[in-house]
Formats: sequence, C-alpha cells, structure tokens
Amino acid sequence: MHKVAITETVLRDAQQSLIATRMSTDEMLPILDTIDRAGYHSIEMVLLFLS
Repeated sequence: MHKVAITETVLRDAQQSLIATRMSTDEMLPILDTIDRAGYHSIEMVLLFLS
C-alpha cells in the first residue's frame, strides 16, 4: 500500500489571500506545535518581515 503525504497550506493561504487581513508571524507561531503533532508531511507558510 502506498503512503499518503499531506502538506498543510493554511498558514500560506491565509497570508496570500486577497481578502485576508494578513496573519502576522506572531499569530502563526502558537499553532505550529499543534500542526506539527497532527502529523502532516510538510507545512507551507509565509512569514512577514515588516518593520
């Protein structure tokens, strides 16, 4: 049987949405451990570097 690998994209999609209010990096960091424990193969995300 083949293994299925799932990539989580919600953190990337939330940042790239044209109608989103944009998530800051500080808003993303608290959920990363939970997403990691969910067992996804990989996570795609966008980090904002704003001063």
